Amino acid sequence: MLALGCSEEEPAYPELKILNSLPSNIAYGDTLILQFEAEPINQYRINILQGDRVVGSQFRPLYREGNFFEAEVMFNDRYLASGNYDLRITAYNQGQYQSNFHPFRYAELEAEQKGFALLSDQSLEFLDADGIKLREFSVNQSFDRVKVSARDSLIYLISLADNGIEVRHLRDFSEVSFMPAPLGANQNSFTDVLKRDRNFYLLQRNGYIQKVGEGSIQSSRFIGVNGQQYYARTAAWFDEQLAVFSAFGDGSNAQLEVYSSNLLGQLYTYPLVGSSPLLAALNEDELALLIRKPGAGVWELNRYRKSDQTYTNLETFTDEALYDAAAIAPSELVFSSASGLYRYSSLGGGNAQLVDPRHFENFQISKINGALYLQNGNLIQRLLLNNNLQFAASSSKLLKDYEILYNK
Repeated sequence: MLALGCSEEEPAYPELKILNSLPSNIAYGDTLILQFEAEPINQYRINILQGDRVVGSQFRPLYREGNFFEAEVMFNDRYLASGNYDLRITAYNQGQYQSNFHPFRYAELEAEQKGFALLSDQSLEFLDADGIKLREFSVNQSFDRVKVSARDSLIYLISLADNGIEVRHLRDFSEVSFMPAPLGANQNSFTDVLKRDRNFYLLQRNGYIQKVGEGSIQSSRFIGVNGQQYYARTAAWFDEQLAVFSAFGDGSNAQLEVYSSNLLGQLYTYPLVGSSPLLAALNEDELALLIRKPGAGVWELNRYRKSDQTYTNLETFTDEALYDAAAIAPSELVFSSASGLYRYSSLGGGNAQLVDPRHFENFQISKINGALYLQNGNLIQRLLLNNNLQFAASSSKLLKDYEILYNK
């Protein structure tokens, strides 16, 4: 007697064919109708790929008749960057699958400046690009800094002293989470806040630097000295890295320290002498440093070049309070001191030019066009190429901080 065995037959691979012609150029906001035949099939997927990485999958089935399918693909990702991509359609049949690809060039949503967020001692106001108030939320504590992340729909209200950080939703101002100040009440936990596109860096008096984003601490690094006061005083974004000025509590052993953006590695250090620093990246290789010299009755404008580790004094000024500094071009530095607002051609070796004798601070560079915005009391102004100052926004309350708002 013979026993006959039979194995189960493997499912068939689908046959897949795109029927309609597809454009080679696609832009944000476009909708694509995709028609294809597939058989046998029990499901399908449509993805946008860059190389072998899936970067999007916004599609909607529209119609099916037998082995004929029609689907709508939406290009509505505000953060998908311009570049070369592939549209991949994959048909599945019980674990077996077949894919077809269509290459295309994508044009992203153009970035636009949408207005401002103004943090006062009483409220947070949102204004449009013309300075017209759109909405306002009351704040019940005293905060010093505001950071708005449109991509994450989050607002961060930051107290440098003792109130910690409130994280609120951009849509309705509802509280998402709270981060207590690390040193406790009235200890001035934070020395500075460096704001980036989606996140920010906290420089803390306990010797830590923390990167905060998406509503929580993303990375942390201890740069201090155990048992002693050593911490970062201020920072600048320098060639996609974090440059910080650090020193002991009495100002001794000052250093320029540069860290990777995720804080995992210290890239290099350079010894400095001075206090009350301001840092501003001139380009990917050069950093401007404004430092008061102890006991000398002066402050210096210096340039650090990382490619050859050189440190050059550009000019020396009579000692006075320094408020802020920013580079508006690779060779143009704008800084504010007690005697006014100055413009300096750092590579040309020229003298600093007085633009305005008033007190300015809180410099912010627009990521759209590189324009420089400055705070003058309760007024936000834009510095024009001819050195005139243009109105941007204002608050009727005591203005503590502001953020430039964008559409993405």
